[in-house]
Amino acid sequence: MKRLKSSVFSCMLLSLAPASAWAQDGGGGFGARDSFAFTVENVFGYVSTSVGAGDKTVSVDTTGLLPPYWGDVGLFSMSPGGVNWGALLGFEHLIPKDGGNGTSAKLRPRIGYATSKNWLGFWLRGGPSFLFAHESGDEDSDSNSSAMLALGFEAYAVMMPVDHVGILLGPHADIHLLGSASKGDDPSYSSYGLSLGLMGEIW
Repeated sequence: MKRLKSSVFSCMLLSLAPASAWAQDGGGGFGARDSFAFTVENVFGYVSTSVGAGDKTVSVDTTGLLPPYWGDVGLFSMSPGGVNWGALLGFEHLIPKDGGNGTSAKLRPRIGYATSKNWLGFWLRGGPSFLFAHESGDEDSDSNSSAMLALGFEAYAVMMPVDHVGILLGPHADIHLLGSASKGDDPSYSSYGLSLGLMGEIW
């Protein structure tokens, strides 16, 4: 597992260098036209997520087909110069075995840069990642609400076997900055991984 985590971090760093060189070479297609891009991300791959507070922090590593609640849907406005902006949105609803339930929402505003040549491109994005969670127990006194902020980024290779439809492959990470809760210790949230996603352009 340690070797796998090291490989993920290496991919995060190495993906930035070819993207920079590619941008200097120019290109057309994706990243060079007015459009909207709709994405479904974190469909397949490896993701490590840590969330909680104090001794209640939970870390989960998943490889393969990722649970639907770990995925996100996104909508981005693409400009001819390659600059784009938009946001990712995700929800999760859990019913623990010991009663009660929990709901969380993820919001990831992003600004990025995209470029491509023929059927291959790069898409770099960054911005804040917000996680809002609410846990409710059998009684109102057991309820707890929390909000967490992380700094996130994605560095995707974009493979487009068909024009306007792409496969996203690359590393992503959310690095915890701060958190607050209605009661108890301040919570934290962090995540990183290497995963596959899908993209479609609307023009």
